[in-house]
Amino acid sequence: MKSLVQALKRCKSDEEMSHSMAMAAAKALGLDGDASSLLLGRSISGGIELDVALDECGLLMQDPLLLGQALQEASDMAGRQSAGSYFTPRSVMDLVLVPLLDGAEEGIAAMDPACGSGNFLVRAIELLGEKGLEPAMERMKGIEISQVSADAAILSTGLAYARHLKRNGMPFAWRPAEILVADALEVDWKEMFPYRNGIIAGNPPFLGKGRMDRNQLEQLMRIAGSRRVDYCIA
Repeated sequence: MKSLVQALKRCKSDEEMSHSMAMAAAKALGLDGDASSLLLGRSISGGIELDVALDECGLLMQDPLLLGQALQEASDMAGRQSAGSYFTPRSVMDLVLVPLLDGAEEGIAAMDPACGSGNFLVRAIELLGEKGLEPAMERMKGIEISQVSADAAILSTGLAYARHLKRNGMPFAWRPAEILVADALEVDWKEMFPYRNGIIAGNPPFLGKGRMDRNQLEQLMRIAGSRRVDYCIA
């Protein structure tokens, strides 16, 4: 629960972002803004239990992918496009994840090094549940350069796991994926993801070399030793 409260507090500390996220949640859920604000306010204040707040606002009955998409759309579109970041449809995620999770065993880990609002991780949680496996949330990892998108990933993966529990008649628990706010090109992936039984999947942002700015070109030279390659950032 602590991670959810921290994410919501960051949202609440910025009036404009709080409004945008509340409206995005309302859009995703078909609710009015007051219902979304109820979740943001009451869960932070501790007025009611988190699972009750989520149920009251209809979040446990809704698709976390829709929420993640709406929250991502509420963020700065121009900024996301300049970074080469776009929403990945469920059908495309399944083309990647279904083969990778074929024959998956209990405890399999998953990481998306450019996770955005967490949709690949959400879908992995759902697919594991459909296979009758318990998602190992302590092994669900994401890297995301945007704090707003990382907060959305915390919300969406936490909701995906809460929905999994509810569908299987298990007690409520808030266990989102671990999301590191960082540039994946500057992170030691082996340190964050040391698992042998695991998959790394996602749709990283893409920029052709003709669209890179000076900082991106300098980073590319430092890491890859050349500027004549295309560039993905997380």
